[in-house]
Amino acid sequence: MVEHTQYDDEGNSRHYEAHAYPVFDQQGEVVQMIEYFLEITERKKALQKFRDEREFSTNIVNGTSSIICRIAADGTTLFLNPAGSRITGYSAEELVGRNWWSVFYPGDEYKQVEQLFKTFEHGDVADYRMIQTSKNGDKKRSPGTP
Repeated sequence: MVEHTQYDDEGNSRHYEAHAYPVFDQQGEVVQMIEYFLEITERKKALQKFRDEREFSTNIVNGTSSIICRIAADGTTLFLNPAGSRITGYSAEELVGRNWWSVFYPGDEYKQVEQLFKTFEHGDVADYRMIQTSKNGDKKRSPGTP
């Protein structure tokens, strides 16, 4: 497969995928070629748009001063942004694969997590405040807590 770009008289580009397959005879010699082209201009535009939006989103996630993390249903940390590292004292590499809740709410502090999940059972949760333990052992209130 080869990509090929053609330009019309006005300079507009059209993108194509060229596919070619040899047909062999019994002696292994090429006797024919089967070729076809797919017009992929719209696919390439969509892919570029996706890349641009992903870059935009990545810049927001990495540039914010708030923790943004991804946590699996079982509590496993899947992602932590740079602000999360600065705030918690843990690098993303230290947290990914570990249980978010048990790292930041050790021992009796885990009761906060249990209460949070019970609250979720009754609907959406807004302005729920918790006290988190950072890497150095400092206790930090969630933002907005008096």
